[in-house]
Amino acid sequence: MVLHRGKGSTRRTFSTRNRQGLGSTLTLIPEEFRKPTISLSEVCDVLEGAILKRKVSGRPDGVAIIAEGIASKLNVNDLRNIAGIEIPRDKYGNIRLADLPLARILRTEVERGFKERGEAKDIVDLTLGYELRSAPPIPFDIDYTRTLGHGAVRFLLSACRKISGLIRSHDMYGR
Repeated sequence: MVLHRGKGSTRRTFSTRNRQGLGSTLTLIPEEFRKPTISLSEVCDVLEGAILKRKVSGRPDGVAIIAEGIASKLNVNDLRNIAGIEIPRDKYGNIRLADLPLARILRTEVERGFKERGEAKDIVDLTLGYELRSAPPIPFDIDYTRTLGHGAVRFLLSACRKISGLIRSHDMYGR
């Protein structure tokens, strides 16, 4: 499980780029969840489901990339119920995402869920910060920027000036 920490960690471009680059099995960003607040168990259920799906496919390994912005959507009461976890807040009352041990929380909860079902799972959590931002570009970066540039030039050369555009991604449910 890889937790990305840092500016822009909730953006689709980051998640897609790194899912491709790291060959991850699962990428979770806050935008995948439509509700403004989600429970810790919802996030853990998605992780457990991905692990079980890999197991059925004969693959006991996998990488999950989780944007730290997931923590901003979590129900605070779920976090308060975990022994030994403090919820750090900034002067405006927002959760200080950089100081919340989200990767450890998710690892512990998912391992506990498997243990309750009689399966032992060893999960390694890793929190990546700005060191990943300085990684060299991958083919996805080239394709993505070329697509953006091509669309921008087509727009500028077109006769119509009342056009807006976007690149749309679908969530994990195909919507």
